[in-house]
Amino acid sequence: MWSVIGRIVSAGSFFVSHFLLGRVLPKPEYAAYLTASAAVLFLIVFVSMGTAPILGRAVRQAIYGERAGQTQRIILSCWQLIFGSAIVVSLVFWGFTALLPAGTTWQVMADYPLLLSAWFSLTAGCLVTSWALQGLDDYRSAVIVGARNGGALPNFTFLLLVCLCYYRGVGDLLTLFVAQALLQAVSLLIGVWLVGRRLRRMEIAGLTGTSTETNSADGEGLTPGWFLRESWPNLAIRLINAALTRLDILWVGIFASELAVADYGACKILVTLVAAPFVMLLPTLGPFTAELLSKGQLQRLERILRGFATLVCLPVVGVLAVYMLLPGWTLSVTYGQDYVGASPLLQILCVGQLAFVLSGNNGQTLVMGGHQRSLMSRTLIMFLAYVIVALPLMWAFGVVGAAVALSLVTLVQSIIITLLAKKLVGVWTMATLSPKTIRSMLLSIFNRDRQGSSEGESSQNDAD
Repeated sequence: MWSVIGRIVSAGSFFVSHFLLGRVLPKPEYAAYLTASAAVLFLIVFVSMGTAPILGRAVRQAIYGERAGQTQRIILSCWQLIFGSAIVVSLVFWGFTALLPAGTTWQVMADYPLLLSAWFSLTAGCLVTSWALQGLDDYRSAVIVGARNGGALPNFTFLLLVCLCYYRGVGDLLTLFVAQALLQAVSLLIGVWLVGRRLRRMEIAGLTGTSTETNSADGEGLTPGWFLRESWPNLAIRLINAALTRLDILWVGIFASELAVADYGACKILVTLVAAPFVMLLPTLGPFTAELLSKGQLQRLERILRGFATLVCLPVVGVLAVYMLLPGWTLSVTYGQDYVGASPLLQILCVGQLAFVLSGNNGQTLVMGGHQRSLMSRTLIMFLAYVIVALPLMWAFGVVGAAVALSLVTLVQSIIITLLAKKLVGVWTMATLSPKTIRSMLLSIFNRDRQGSSEGESSQNDAD
């Protein structure tokens, strides 16, 4: 329950902050903030190296397998890799921004290179730390520290700052970027402390320890090199997905004005809001999916995945209907009258977002099943198709062409990845109209929680 509340706070703070920033900042400055945040969210993938879900899976398998004593070393190895990648990516970013010509829509990156590099490096550290906490069964702390769009703590605190700016009617990019970097730093420090506290408690309970003894087979999984080898397919997948969902704003800036970039970015924030229930609950299924796959319980896993997708789609379809029928009203309520002209963009982007949510938890299911390479190859093909389709459409039709290209590719990709999950893992992940599936999902989760409680009581009785 606390985990769900934390994700709601995190996602809600993220979206409300953007709605207020669209009103506080002039359109050109909001376009600059969107450009910077798109670059940051893309570079987070580079820094995290795709290790976040791999770390959660490795910690989970170590605890429930025969390597519980190596949990601490697994987490430290992943942190070492992230620290090194943060340094490398920051240096490359600084060099890139130094070469940017003046007067472009990307000028904001050249103006604040140090703050932006601190923002994406620290956020990547929070994301990885959050997955470590999930692997350690501390979901409440995990959502506080980090998530896909930021943890509950930094996002909510940033929202308070934006509310203050809105109340006073002032705001500038420097203040916003400084706040983002400082909040992520505090969140990371708290996350590291929480991981240490969790490991100490597990050690006292006899569930883990600090032993570094291992055989040759298990020793591979305790080094940064192992994480790099294991996660590079996932890194490629996430980079391609990030290029599809983040870099389009940067590309649109090449073909359109700052005002058009602000319109396009505002519509993307709105359609992303539709998928917020799906995105904020998605990480909680990762360890659970890995556990059921390791036990071979495919039918139970399919019921849970499809029931999850169905429950998420119920509110999504309703919100998308409002977007499609009343786009101008939606934009005026959220961003103000200056953005009403972006109504056609909002309607076009809704099509791809609906397909994405209906397809369910297909990508993460493949990753948890160890099929990262197959997912990577299909995702790469779709990225190349997007580039081939998007660039000419952007050149000819500007932001409208960008919206059409993104929706089309998202629709096709959702279908392909869903079919791939069925072929390789053996489960369907998309939503269903059957109420029986939802009922079976809720019963499966309830029975699992009751079984876990019974096992805990039994272990306590044995200890007594």
